[in-house]
Amino acid sequence: MKLDVSFPALEALMRRMGAPEVRWTPGASTLAPLDLAALAGRGIEIDLSEVEPTANGLLTYRGEQVVLYIREPRKNSDRATLLNAPEKGPRFHVADCETLQDMRQKGRFERYVVTNNHSGLFTVIATDARGRPAGEIDAPLKVCKNCLKHLAYKGYGQRGNKAEIWNAFALPEFFQAYESHFRTKPRYTDKTAPPPGYAEDWKRISAKYRASVGWRCEQCGVTLTTHKNLLHTHHRNAVTGDNRWTNLQALCVVCHSEQPGHTMRVTAEERAVVEEKSLGKVQDGRRLPHGGESDLSEA
Repeated sequence: MKLDVSFPALEALMRRMGAPEVRWTPGASTLAPLDLAALAGRGIEIDLSEVEPTANGLLTYRGEQVVLYIREPRKNSDRATLLNAPEKGPRFHVADCETLQDMRQKGRFERYVVTNNHSGLFTVIATDARGRPAGEIDAPLKVCKNCLKHLAYKGYGQRGNKAEIWNAFALPEFFQAYESHFRTKPRYTDKTAPPPGYAEDWKRISAKYRASVGWRCEQCGVTLTTHKNLLHTHHRNAVTGDNRWTNLQALCVVCHSEQPGHTMRVTAEERAVVEEKSLGKVQDGRRLPHGGESDLSEA
């Protein structure tokens, strides 16, 4: 049986991002399992061509946010420099900067390493006084300045404190600041995805969740204890079988109808009830949710 399924909100987001269309077959995968332990530890060796930049230039490898560096640097890679003068040593990359773009154009697909280790220490091959390999060490490399410029990180390149920003750069802070801007792998596979549709006990789950937040809309703040049917339980990731509480959100019928991809109709009577219950809940100065008028204007 052929199923015609469309996801207009997702398709619109893809168009805004400029993401290319791909063909997908349920249950099929063209990628070997990703060794997440290695990625978070010593890293995974790759060719530069395997790294995919996001629309805003961040680096990803098979859907994971990554940092990229060369494990066997050729310049300034003696042990003393790596450990004691990292500002003179090789750099690691967090963005698809002009340095990486130049290396792509020159066809210099040397062996790189990608990692999402936040420690700031990178396993590299140090060299001796003659430039010969002298064993692995964990070195505190510095971030590439062109990467910071590419991302305008904290205004880098636009202000006069570039040295301060570069010296203070820390990977944990960077990952936290940009974690919502790059692509991630889907949470589920064809084997682990929740069953389609709502759970058999969805009404009980929904009522329990809405009660836990005091029958209050978590977006506009209106309380609907006397009109519980106008408070819905929304699935944040649009997977109706995913009933983890972190995926649920209590929304009044008006806020729920305004969620991306939702086409539900709100009657004039329902909207009037929500707006009436909103009176007295002043937000953003004298503005009220859903276009309500403040009753404090003559106070």
